[in-house]
Order: sequence, then structure tokens, then C-alpha cells
Amino acid sequence: MLLLLAMTNFSQNISDIRINEISPNYDGDLTNPLGNKSPWIELYNTSLVSLNIGTMYLTDDRENLKKYQLPKSDVFNISPNGFLVLYLDTTEHCHPLVAPLSTKTGYLALVLSNGRTIIDSLVFDPSAIEHETFLKRKIDGTGEWTLTKISTPLLSNDIKVYETPDEIVKKLDPYGIGISIICFSIVIIILIILYLAFYYIMQIKKPIAKIKKIEIKKEGETVKTEIIQAEEEISSEVVAAIGTALHLYLLSIHDYESTVITIKKIQKPYSPWSSKLYNLTPTPQRIHLPKKFIYEKNRSNN
Repeated sequence: MLLLLAMTNFSQNISDIRINEISPNYDGDLTNPLGNKSPWIELYNTSLVSLNIGTMYLTDDRENLKKYQLPKSDVFNISPNGFLVLYLDTTEHCHPLVAPLSTKTGYLALVLSNGRTIIDSLVFDPSAIEHETFLKRKIDGTGEWTLTKISTPLLSNDIKVYETPDEIVKKLDPYGIGISIICFSIVIIILIILYLAFYYIMQIKKPIAKIKKIEIKKEGETVKTEIIQAEEEISSEVVAAIGTALHLYLLSIHDYESTVITIKKIQKPYSPWSSKLYNLTPTPQRIHLPKKFIYEKNRSNN
């Protein structure tokens, strides 16, 4: 009874394995353990316990459910809500993860160890699946199958792929025509706004001729003549003439002398004040006396 209970529990748990994703015409960077590029399938464990799918059968033939039996190996342990990738390669192989099956038949089934009970199967048209296109469930282990350009081996199918702004723009506008039109439109709009802004600012600052009234009085009557000038812009010639007149006027108010002053170098006149002959204290003169006279003078004093 315990043995039957264990077999029943094992049967219920092992039946929770599902085919989750398949690549019938794979030609990407993923290679199998033999170094070849080959189709692959992904299995998913929907249970909450770890399961080993060794001794189960995998087949691509509806009439032969025992076409290939998975060997007993620890590599077939699938953790709870975990994934396992099996490669399909019809060439000679010696690796447990490589099964000698083909996707060209359009049929794939996972069979229990008894060789009769199919726990999951998939029917597809391999000719309708292009390269770099994959079949996978929308929700892991359940849900409908869908074609997609994004593969998620050993990952959840419900993973959200975030695209960068550059990728989104490249996807929406691959040739850059739209972004070019938008850029040119922005530049043109900015130039129009600047033109209008400067135009109205200059209109405010322009000098405007105001309405003038001139009254002419004659003897016995008064004749009023009204000269109306519309608000017009003063022409550039008038502005230039006014500027020239103001410039000439400012130049004319300065004094200019036409007298020519010539400075010549002259000789300095003689001045007695600079002569040593006319000093206030005359320089004493030295008198040279004979030696004999000096000797006699000193002798008489003694």
C-alpha cells in the first residue's frame, strides 16, 4: 500500500512537467553540449517540489511514444517552478541533454515512464515558423501558444522586455524620416516665432509722425489749415540726413585756431649771477713768502 501510494504521488508530481517553449528552426548563438546549433525545447516544472524526469519518454512520432527514453541522470532534476532545456539533434550524440529527435515532423510529446500516458504534447507547422522565431506559452506551463521574436530559455515567458528610447524610435522610424521632419518643423516654428517677436518689438520702437495742426491768421478772417500725416515710418534717408546734420553741428561748435606757433632754440644769454667772480665772499689768496724771512721772524720772537 505504501509503495502504491508513493507511485501515485510520483505519478501526480511528474505529470506536472510541461513543454514551455520550442525553437524549431534555431540559428542563433546558443549551442548544444556537442557544439552544434540545433533546435531545442524548454520544460517547466509547475509543481512545488523538485522533480527528476529521467526514464520518461520524448517522441516526435505519434505512432511511437517510446522513441527516445531519457536516461537516469541528475541533470534531469528540475527545481520547483524551474526550467530545463533539451536539445534536438539527429546526429550521433553522447550527452543526456541531447535527444536524437527532429522538429520537421511538427509533433512533439512528453510521455510518462510507462510509455503510454502523454502528459503534454505540441502540434505545429515547422514551415510556418521562420528563423529566429519561437513558439512559447503566454504563461509558464499553461495558456495558449504564441509566436514571438524573443526567446527566454531557462527564464520565465512572462518576463517583461524593456526597450530603450533609441530602440523604440528605431522601431517606429527605421529610416529617420519622421525624426527629420519633426526637427525641421521645430526649427521653422522657432524661426517664425523669433521673426514675429522682433517684428512687433521694432514696430513699437519706430518713430511715428504725429498729427499736427497749423493755424494761419489773416486780417478779418481766420483760416485753419490742418495737415494730417498718417502714422508712417521715417525713411532711412531722413534718419541719415538728420544724423549727418547733427554730426556736422557738433563739429562746428569747437574752436579751431589757424595760428602757427614756431618754437626755436636760442642761446642762453650771459648772466653775472652765475659767475664766480661776483661772489659775495671773495676767495682768499695765498701768499708765498721766502723761507729765510719766516725763519728770521720766528727767531726774533724767541
